[in-house]
Amino acid sequence: MKLKNIFLLSLTSIILVSCQQPRIDSNVISVDMPFYQMAELPEFQGVFDDLLVGNDWLYNETPKTAQISQKAWNPDDCVYGLTALSNQAKSGETIHYEIYSEEERQANKDLDMASLYCLHSDEKKPFVLLLAGGGFSSVCTPFESLPAAAYFNELGYTAFCLTYRVANNFGKPVPTLMEDVAAGVKFIVDNAEKLNVEVDNYIIGGFSAGGMTANMWSKKDNGYGKYNLPKPGMSMMIYGYDENYLDEDFPKAFIRQCNNDQYFSHDAYYSYLDKLKTLNISYEAKMVNCIHGFGLGTGTDAEGWIDEALAFYNN
Repeated sequence: MKLKNIFLLSLTSIILVSCQQPRIDSNVISVDMPFYQMAELPEFQGVFDDLLVGNDWLYNETPKTAQISQKAWNPDDCVYGLTALSNQAKSGETIHYEIYSEEERQANKDLDMASLYCLHSDEKKPFVLLLAGGGFSSVCTPFESLPAAAYFNELGYTAFCLTYRVANNFGKPVPTLMEDVAAGVKFIVDNAEKLNVEVDNYIIGGFSAGGMTANMWSKKDNGYGKYNLPKPGMSMMIYGYDENYLDEDFPKAFIRQCNNDQYFSHDAYYSYLDKLKTLNISYEAKMVNCIHGFGLGTGTDAEGWIDEALAFYNN
């Protein structure tokens, strides 16, 4: 074969292969878009970093490649949540709120980790406050709390994702954890009219370390009562809880436990339920066949947990 023909054949093959590759729209969030590229989108300018508290490694990943490290993370659910946040920003809604003043943040740079992301609703209902997990060393908002917030928002709730201070000490909360939750709840309460939310009987929930945090906040003398803030109407502990933070004033409790959970054993789960019974706390609990970190739980045994939680809450 002549050299010219070989060149033309190779060139044609390159063109054909190129044409077969999917083109990624640089303005449309997808499972193949790197997080650093999302951060550059106009609607996320200046407000994206708090989505990755303690997870700087994610900047060079995509939702799809991040799943390699964290198998329970659902890339499509991640995109679902980020797209909901993006759409609200594009429509002119404020999607990010600082919960500490500029003066406080200047004096203590660690306070920059703590803030609220918001998905607004036109319906006035009790708000939903969600906290992602991450072993108290990171806050996995894009894969856990944000997709759940997007679904609550679809159902007419104004939903917030709280980011909070963490440290490089896996499994141990920083001593100021409740201060961040208090600052978040106080911000919402103080701005309830502007945010179009009801503050009585709000829902607080979290995942893993975030579930433990919601649990801690829902014990009167440790959380809401200590800070003179409203009591939650329901506390949701999604693959994360702590029976040391239960009392007779605890709100309705909704629990989901992974069957093969490397952090919370079956014994711990049943001990937690026994204490709820002893304290006469109303609860709804289920063991699900999922991997720890499932978030919204789409396509897993946990799928539908938000509908189940709301049915329990409204009962």
